[in-house]
Amino acid sequence: MNSKTINSPKELADWFKSNETLQKEFPATRDFIMAHDNLGKGCSCKKNAKFKNLHRIFFHIISILKSHEPILSAFKECMEIDELIINIPNFSEQEIKL
Repeated sequence: MNSKTINSPKELADWFKSNETLQKEFPATRDFIMAHDNLGKGCSCKKNAKFKNLHRIFFHIISILKSHEPILSAFKECMEIDELIINIPNFSEQEIKL
C-alpha cells in the first residue's frame, strides 16, 4: 500500500503544490495553498484570523473527502496514493486517515 503521512500545514501545502492536476480538479487545495502562503505576509495582528481561515479550509477539504467516496478516490488516484494520513496537532486532536 502506498500511503502518505502529513505532519504539518506546510507539508500539506507543499504536497498540494507539487500536483497541478490536483489543484485543477480540487480547487479547495489552491485555497489551502494561498491561505498557507499568506500566513507570514502582512501585519502580524491578523495572524490568528489567517490561521483560522487556513484551519477552516483544511476541514472543508477533509469533510468533502470523508463524505464523498468518488471524490476521495479521484483525489487518491491523482496523488498516486492508497491512503492519506494527516497528523497535524494544531488542526486535529486525532490522526486523520483517509
